[in-house]
Amino acid sequence: MRKMLIAVYSDIFTEELVHTFQSDYHIYTCSRGDDALHLLQLLKPDVLIIMLSLPGITGMEVLQQTQYKPSAIIALTTYLSESIVYDAQAAGVNVLIRLPCTMAQITQHLQDLLQC
Repeated sequence: MRKMLIAVYSDIFTEELVHTFQSDYHIYTCSRGDDALHLLQLLKPDVLIIMLSLPGITGMEVLQQTQYKPSAIIALTTYLSESIVYDAQAAGVNVLIRLPCTMAQITQHLQDLLQC
């Protein structure tokens, strides 16, 4: 079974993501950037869903520092600017989604990414 790492600081949002994807993925979760960086290297997940504003080190810093890049990276942010879009693309993000968003939006983006 494919692996997914969800690095999101909201317990409620994490639960929604787990519920949405648990039938298709073995899911690992964390709520801090330093944990996300460690788990990326350790687990080598196929999919990463990460908030850019994680505590500890930010999600953007995780993406910039990791040596392992999952095949599908979806980044979530509450603030969107040209520099964030540029930095996210440079860090390997496939899809950048502005919060709030729906599970249907995340699911559709993930399906689109994995069909390529």
